[in-house]
Amino acid sequence: MNQKNQLIQGKGHFKIPSCKANWDNAHVRLLSEVIVTIIKTFPDSVIFREHYVPAPLDRRADALVLVKKDNKGLCLLLEVVHEEKEEYLKGKIRSWRDWNDTEYLSNLFKVKIPNFEIITLREGERNICEKLPPLD
Repeated sequence: MNQKNQLIQGKGHFKIPSCKANWDNAHVRLLSEVIVTIIKTFPDSVIFREHYVPAPLDRRADALVLVKKDNKGLCLLLEVVHEEKEEYLKGKIRSWRDWNDTEYLSNLFKVKIPNFEIITLREGERNICEKLPPLD
């Protein structure tokens, strides 16, 4: 992965090149670990970390991901939960579900996106692969 410039190795961690965040932040570490798992498991995936979607949504996703395997794909919105209050998280997820602008995602990933999944991971739930639907 390092040779393909998909991951940068730091002291005791890996991160994607676009990550400018401070590694001392628990939310950043958790998100980075999950993204590294996606890249290691599905190396052809496309990831937009901390991606801002403008109005009318006006939200930032922890990551928008197009997981790719062979000739199949799955678009997902990834939210890692560290210290967010439950009501805040519910509101955030509700706004993403109400938005459902697959045309925006299709333009972002440059491939037709008919729908997307919302995946949340909490502290201690590092294996995103267990939460993904099968790509068969």
